[in-house]
Amino acid sequence: MSEPRILARDRKTGKLVLFHVNSDGSFTVETQYDAQDIVDSAATIRSDQPTDWRGREHLVAQIPMPLHTALRKEGIVQDPRAFAKWLNDPDVRKFRTKLGRV
Repeated sequence: MSEPRILARDRKTGKLVLFHVNSDGSFTVETQYDAQDIVDSAATIRSDQPTDWRGREHLVAQIPMPLHTALRKEGIVQDPRAFAKWLNDPDVRKFRTKLGRV
């Protein structure tokens, strides 16, 4: 596979679209999103949040839009139980702004 070519880059959203030519002559278009700013922001908010759950409303996560869109297509966002289960997954912790179980 040769070096990928950049088809598009959006620095505001962190989107990068790459074009790869595969060894068999076919090609692949790859889309990447840099979510590091969101992860860093969630960590900052998380460290400033009180640990209790008093009150009615809490910011519990910051989710990158492409990931939110994928979760919505799967029906997870629309299902409160499925969304809470997803938010409680340890693999999603980097997007959480408040620790504890949702």
